[in-house]
Amino acid sequence: LEAALAAVDRAGIPTLSIRREDFPLPGFEPLIADLREELENGIGAVRISGLPVQRYSFDDMRRIFWGFGTHMGTLLHQNARGELIGEVRDESGDAERTYVEPTAGRVKSSRARARSNGPLRFHTDRCDVITLLCAQNSMAGGVSKLASIATIHNEMLRRRPDLLEVLFQDFYRSRPEDEDGLHAERWFKLPVF
Repeated sequence: LEAALAAVDRAGIPTLSIRREDFPLPGFEPLIADLREELENGIGAVRISGLPVQRYSFDDMRRIFWGFGTHMGTLLHQNARGELIGEVRDESGDAERTYVEPTAGRVKSSRARARSNGPLRFHTDRCDVITLLCAQNSMAGGVSKLASIATIHNEMLRRRPDLLEVLFQDFYRSRPEDEDGLHAERWFKLPVF
């Protein structure tokens, strides 16, 4: 990681422009192969620990996070605004813990809630793999729960195949407040699969 970080620093490559070939990780190839196998054909979740985050600046951690991610797959934006790396931290300025309530019939997005000091609602990330890097533990909270839609599908197929057809229908979703003005429609259809 140190050598790859030094290479992109020497080349002056901006974080979001780092490509896999810019961030060589030959010592990690067996680990990356194992991670990819577990994500694709195993339980679908892995946890890596031990990165000494206190050793790195915030910008260095972003470059390491992005550079490592280039070895895991194709990096895609998180939302309609094209955000590639989002930070989960309180930007609300509220002294007391808040929970963002729907206002005027609109629902705050998970992204907006992630930038407050309130809890996140259950949400779906529309991608094959998500990555998170804990740069600093919070004083409270931070517990994550994961559910596998493939497992849900397979359990429904096993237990109640008569209900499975619903998962292949379109579900109507509302546009979150932070996507106002980006889409003409307030509602959209999105299939589970």
